[in-house]
Amino acid sequence: MKNIQRFVPIAALLSLSLTGVAIAKTALAQNRPSLGLSPTAPNFLLSIRREGGMCAAMGCFSEVAVLSNGTYRYADSSPKQRTGRLSRGEVRRFQQRMANVNFEAIKARPFTGTCPLAYDGPETVYTFRSGDRVEVLRSCQTHIEGSNPLFQQAERVYREVSEKSE
Repeated sequence: MKNIQRFVPIAALLSLSLTGVAIAKTALAQNRPSLGLSPTAPNFLLSIRREGGMCAAMGCFSEVAVLSNGTYRYADSSPKQRTGRLSRGEVRRFQQRMANVNFEAIKARPFTGTCPLAYDGPETVYTFRSGDRVEVLRSCQTHIEGSNPLFQQAERVYREVSEKSE
């Protein structure tokens, strides 16, 4: 009986923790500002979004969205949005890599670690449009291989654009 009594408070705390993560993810999804770019628009190319992390208020995020002409928009939890342009070569490399990557194989490999959202870190959401297909990959659901050239390029562009915006 003592073991059961000890288990109940632990189970209750675990339930509250998981509920808190679920509430935080729901709040992020509801409060996430839009860059005004729909992944289904014909000129949408890709976006890299970080959601969550150590924030005083809900809605912590940063995002780079790129159009097929190279124009990008950057936004984060601040009220400002910034724009710029990637080179034609950069866009061409993205298009070639997206055309050649096997998204089904990537999605078939689930993420098995602890999602960074569980310890106040961000989740990364990659959205790619290749032809008529839109692929959305969440780092807490899908194992993202860091050696994949598409993800290496996406992360490099995200870093360069976000650093320009600081």
